[in-house]
Amino acid sequence: MEPRPARGAERASWLAGIYDATAWYWDSFLHALTYARAYRRLLARLEADGPHRAPPGRVLDCGIGAGLFSEAAIRAGGARAGAYGVDLSPRLLARASARLGRQGARPFLARADVRALPIRDAGMDAVISALVLDHLADPAPAIRELARVARPGAWVVLVTTRPLAPDLPFRLLFRYPRHRPDDLVRAMQAAGLKDVRVRSLTGIARIFAVAFTGRV
Repeated sequence: MEPRPARGAERASWLAGIYDATAWYWDSFLHALTYARAYRRLLARLEADGPHRAPPGRVLDCGIGAGLFSEAAIRAGGARAGAYGVDLSPRLLARASARLGRQGARPFLARADVRALPIRDAGMDAVISALVLDHLADPAPAIRELARVARPGAWVVLVTTRPLAPDLPFRLLFRYPRHRPDDLVRAMQAAGLKDVRVRSLTGIARIFAVAFTGRV
């Protein structure tokens, strides 16, 4: 295996290669850890919160992977005007396209970095992103970019790995940093997001990850 680049375009290319090579793996792995169900329940809880209600509009999934989070958004009644997604891995984008197609959606997917989204300002009704900030030494630029493309009043939902999650093999492979929840809350607030909250996931997924929600 090639050495892990520390940062920048080289690391992005390295990550794309790793996820292309393991694209077949993530569906079964994340389902086994109940992430699909946890995403659905998280979005259902947001639907019950008046200030965080998700309109049936355009939903952007940053780091869409195999499409589990976007699938949950569609099942929750969102993404009726379009399911959009970006990822570094072409093979994961292909899997996401197939998954969302089975839900009756016509996804608009692109290969892009979450720190430089090919989307106009305030162009999305909701922005979601799961297990992406884990790969960034400084998540603030990505959070600012997610906030930029969300329309006023839209919600932004982030899922990250817990600092003390029992995932040593992945830490050794990816060497990703551990972001403290307080730091992520401050970064979201600095990006202009309001009503920022930390939310627990459900099932086995809650052992490994935590969610953050806020509105533009």
